[in-house]
Amino acid sequence: MPMSTDVAIIFGRELFGEPKKQGRVQFKSDGDVVRGTVARFGIPYIQLEGRFTENVPVTGPECVTNSYTSMSSCAPFSREHLDG
Repeated sequence: MPMSTDVAIIFGRELFGEPKKQGRVQFKSDGDVVRGTVARFGIPYIQLEGRFTENVPVTGPECVTNSYTSMSSCAPFSREHLDG
């Protein structure tokens, strides 16, 4: 999972164990063409290109989606917190 800042890497990797690495993420638009690149150590490993073919208005709640991420980790407990 490419991240562009140390803070994003530290919080995701150290707190939640997510596989984050330092990378450079870029998006560029040129008229109706959009290009995206993800590079690590100057070597691009993801390149995307898309073209907008129509104008779609973005309005209201129908454009909002809910997504949830659930993360859990084992935490040490003292014996007094265990049943039995």
